[in-house]
This record gives sequence, C-alpha cells and structure tokens, in this order.
Amino acid sequence: MKRLSILLVLILAMAIPSFCFGAEPQEKEGAQITKQEVRQILQQLKDRKKKEYEQFKKQLIDGRKMELQEFKEKLKATIPQDQEKMKKDFEQKKKDLREQTKKELAEKQNKLNEDLKQLLEQEKKELEGKMKK
Repeated sequence: MKRLSILLVLILAMAIPSFCFGAEPQEKEGAQITKQEVRQILQQLKDRKKKEYEQFKKQLIDGRKMELQEFKEKLKATIPQDQEKMKKDFEQKKKDLREQTKKELAEKQNKLNEDLKQLLEQEKKELEGKMKK
C-alpha cells in the first residue's frame, strides 16, 4: 500500500511538473500569451484568405474583360449588316459574364470562409490541447 501511494505521488508529480502554490499568476500570463498568439495567427489567416480572394477576383475579372474584348473583336470582324443584333449579342454576353462572375466570386468567398472556419477550429483544438498539457 505504501508503494502504491508513493507511485501515485510520483505519477502526479510527473503529470504536473509546474505545480506550485504560487504558480497561478504565471499560468494566467501563459494563457494570455497563448490567446494573443492565437489572435495573431487568426489575423494572419484572415489576411491570407482575403489576399487570396482579392487575387482570385482580379484574375477572374481580367479574364472576363479579355473574353469580352475577344467577343467584341469577333463581332466587329463579321460583316456589319446587322449592327443592332451585334449590339444585343454583346450586351447579352456581357450580362451573362457578369452573372457568372458574381456567382464564381460568391462560391470562392464561401469556400474561403469554410476554410477559415476549419482552420479556426483546428487552431482552437490545438490551443485546448496545449492548455490541457
């Protein structure tokens, strides 16, 4: 029985290496530092996702502008017999591309938001794991 209690004390001492009656303020500081680090990581993640979204948006819009320009050149290259029909076709193409662009931007924004939520959950779990240790 005495060996068992000694073993129990030894296990507890190993499990709580920083146990000390005066250690409470240090633990709070450590937790606050950890919170601050997590906030910095989260801000970096948000900034990275925002930058990625802006880059995607710019590429998408530039691609659409090029597509419209090519379509316009094709229309000009055809025999200009039906100017009104060409203008309608151009406006319809422009409208379709605008709607498609909005849809793709919304999908990308939703995907980035989901990725960010997953990263936040992962960071939260890692933080909780660190706090338990």
